[in-house]
Amino acid sequence: MSRRPNLPSYRKHKQSGQAIVTFRLPSGRGKDYLLGPHGSEQSKAEYARLLTEFQADGRRGEKVLPPGW
Repeated sequence: MSRRPNLPSYRKHKQSGQAIVTFRLPSGRGKDYLLGPHGSEQSKAEYARLLTEFQADGRRGEKVLPPGW
């Protein structure tokens, strides 16, 4: 049985109450993105957009992370 690929999870940032996602690079570095109020349509749409970019980039994260990061 094949394993399901690990995708960055949509979760709640406890201190701010916002949705957050962390993208990890092959080097082990990561970048957090606050997406908006947790559970809102805006935050879910932003998560979907970033996840699509991440997958289109071959899961390297280069398109998702800002240049020079």
